[in-house]
Amino acid sequence: MLEILEFYAKAYFRKRLTVINAFLRVFGFVLILVFIGGKEYLPYALVGAFVNMAISPGILQIPIDFNAFYRSKFKDLLVATPLNPIKFTIATAIGFSFSSFVQILVALALIVLFTNSNILSLTYLLIIFTFSWLSFVFLGFYLATKIKDVISAFRVTDTLYIVLTLFSPVYYPIEKLPFFFQKLALLSPTTHMALLMREALNIGNALPWSSAYLFVLFSAFGYLAFRKAEWMES
Repeated sequence: MLEILEFYAKAYFRKRLTVINAFLRVFGFVLILVFIGGKEYLPYALVGAFVNMAISPGILQIPIDFNAFYRSKFKDLLVATPLNPIKFTIATAIGFSFSSFVQILVALALIVLFTNSNILSLTYLLIIFTFSWLSFVFLGFYLATKIKDVISAFRVTDTLYIVLTLFSPVYYPIEKLPFFFQKLALLSPTTHMALLMREALNIGNALPWSSAYLFVLFSAFGYLAFRKAEWMES
């Protein structure tokens, strides 16, 4: 597990372009939204950045890396070792999140500057973030063991990422959507993640069932990862 973490640490921090790319992926839309909508959108956009950082390791990286390991037969070596598949998944997700650690600090600093946050609200925000991160790590591992083709993995993960981060109202208030699309957006887990984070920062209110909805999804994704994922091929 430590070897996997070391591999990602060297891969991300050795190349500046990788770190810059990670910053642009998370904060690029924040800048665009603030430039177009004004400073009032900054707290909402920063919440969107947190949602983005929470789901990216699971949705974007784990399926792609797993397929790369699969094609290189590196996965066969991992299967032959005592390494637990869930530990491998967590290590991969933490490794991909290395570039997010600095981003999280930047986002937290901006939140402290531009919202009425306190230690309690920031703690609540980080709890929601961690819970959401782990949920999508489980989902990513399940998808990784089911999608055996790299091209298909790219298509599925990119589509999920776009739907969950750009089409879902995570960077902007849900009230900005037409009424029909507001109802449709409530099907997206990232919508509820954003609502709960906004409630933690006192810039909005979550629905009474938002926490329960995310817990059900966390349980479902965990079940898929632990019970349905095929770490070893039959």
